[in-house]
Amino acid sequence: TEEYASLSTNSAIAVPAGATWYLDASMDVGNIVVDGELIWDTSKDGLVLSCAYLLVQNGGLFQLGSVEDPMENNATIYIKKMNETLHSHDEAGYRFLVAMGEGSRLEMHGRELARTWTLLSEDAHIGDTEIFLVHDPQEMKWQVGDRVGVTTTSRGASTTGRIKAIKPATGWKLTLTGADSGHDVTSYQAAPMAIDGLATTYWGSWCTWSWCTGEEQWLEIYLENSSIITKVHINWDGSRYAPIYTIQGKGPGENDTWYTLSDKNISWGGWHENDNTQCPSCEVTMIRITADWASMQERDTEPAWAGLRIWEVEVYG
Repeated sequence: TEEYASLSTNSAIAVPAGATWYLDASMDVGNIVVDGELIWDTSKDGLVLSCAYLLVQNGGLFQLGSVEDPMENNATIYIKKMNETLHSHDEAGYRFLVAMGEGSRLEMHGRELARTWTLLSEDAHIGDTEIFLVHDPQEMKWQVGDRVGVTTTSRGASTTGRIKAIKPATGWKLTLTGADSGHDVTSYQAAPMAIDGLATTYWGSWCTWSWCTGEEQWLEIYLENSSIITKVHINWDGSRYAPIYTIQGKGPGENDTWYTLSDKNISWGGWHENDNTQCPSCEVTMIRITADWASMQERDTEPAWAGLRIWEVEVYG
C-alpha cells in the first residue's frame, strides 16, 4: 500500500507466507521476495515497480492481472542495475523476475489484443509523425500510449515509439494493376477500360441473345498490394446495369477461396458505393464483381443479352 512507496531504494522487501499485500502505488526498492501474495492493483494506471530482482518462492504468488480481471492500464516493472554482490541470488542470479519452487506462481495478464502486428498501407519515412496501417488499430485493440516498433525492410535500424493519437480509419484509394472479365465485346470495351480512370471509356459485355448464359457476366480486378477492402465504388451504365450483384475478394495464396465482401440490390445505374460489411478483415489481392443473370432479365431498360456496361471501378482499403 502507499506506506511502502517511501521505502529506501536499497530496501529488501519480504512478503511473508499467509500475507496478501496489494501494490497500489509505485515503489522503488532493492529487491522483493514473495512467500505470500503480492497483488498489483489493476485499477491504478501508470504504476512503476523498480527493483534489482523479484523472487516468488515457497508457493507464493505475484499477480499482475488475472484471466478474469486482466490489466487494462499501463504498468511497468523495471529490473534495475544495483550492486551485484548485495542484490543477487545463489540460484536465480542477478537482475531477474522469477518464480521458483513447487506451487510458486508469477502471473501477468494484460489487455487482450486482436492482433499484435500489422503491415503499413503506405511507405513510412524517417521523420514521419504518422503511419498508415492495413488493419484498423481500434479493431486490433491498440491504444494511445502503447509502444510500437516499425521494422525496416532494408538496411538500417528499426525504430520504436509510442502511440500519441489514433485517427478514425479511412479508406485509401488503392492502385489497380489489371482487369479481366468473362466476356469483352471488343478491345475498346475490354475489362481494363473499367479501371483506366477515364470517364469516357467502359467495359462492355454485350453477347447477343443466341449464346449468353449469364456465367460470363463478371469482372475481375487486380490490386497492386494485398489489402483489406473497405468499399468498392462502381459507376454502372444507366441502362446496362446489374440490379443484383455480388462483390467478392480473394487472397494471394494458391489455395485461397473467394470471400463475399458485399451483396447489392440497385434499381438504377450511376455511381454506387458498396461497403465491405461481410468480410472486413479479409486481405485480398483481387476482387470480382458478378452480376445476377436473373435480375438482368428482369430489368426494364435493355434485355439481359445486351450485357453490362461499367464505366469505372474504384477500390478503397
